[in-house]
Amino acid sequence: MGRALRPYGRKSQARRRQPVRARPSGRIHRLARSDCELPPHPVEVLEGDGEVELRPGLLLFVAALVLAALVVGALLLFPAQAQARWSRLASKNVRRHAAAFEEAAEAFDLPAPLLAAVAGHETHCQGVEGRSAAVWGPMQVAWGTWGPLLSSLGVATREEDLLDVDVGVLAGAAVIAELRRLYPGRSLDLVLCLYGVGSPALLFERDCRYSRAVLRQLPNATRALWGAP
Repeated sequence: MGRALRPYGRKSQARRRQPVRARPSGRIHRLARSDCELPPHPVEVLEGDGEVELRPGLLLFVAALVLAALVVGALLLFPAQAQARWSRLASKNVRRHAAAFEEAAEAFDLPAPLLAAVAGHETHCQGVEGRSAAVWGPMQVAWGTWGPLLSSLGVATREEDLLDVDVGVLAGAAVIAELRRLYPGRSLDLVLCLYGVGSPALLFERDCRYSRAVLRQLPNATRALWGAP
């Protein structure tokens, strides 16, 4: 005979009505935890399969671009504070070489205070070599560009000659006069832009930071040339 059946009573009905709570296996439990855990750091954004990730290197790159844009905007919006670049050393050197500025001004038909302002702005009127470019002398003349002109005029025969302040002042005056001859329709501001910035200044319409900085030094240069010591 078969096994005797238990009567279907109230206790049996209560047991059958209780919900069955299945405990997940170890593998299912680990998968559930791994799906819920957040990544330790943002990762790069990827498109195509729905995943969105951010990488720290990308965030730093974007932040650097924003900072660079802010710095460039500040430089373009605010005029150069060239007044801070004029010093007692510039006044002393301009006064010491006043005869050289007057001679160069007479030779190339330029205002002597303008030449002194350029020299004071560039190097405090010192015969030095440029640190970041191949420019020489108190007015930082680019020998690679203007060497043939200066040699033909008898101003200098090699770049080291420009380290002499008197020769360097004469060389700077020769370059400014040549720029005025090459671009006769341009104002003095734009000629100074060509002198300080180079060929990109051909796109300028009025002036530039360099010309504004130099022209602000005209009162200082005039006092240094002919004012009381």
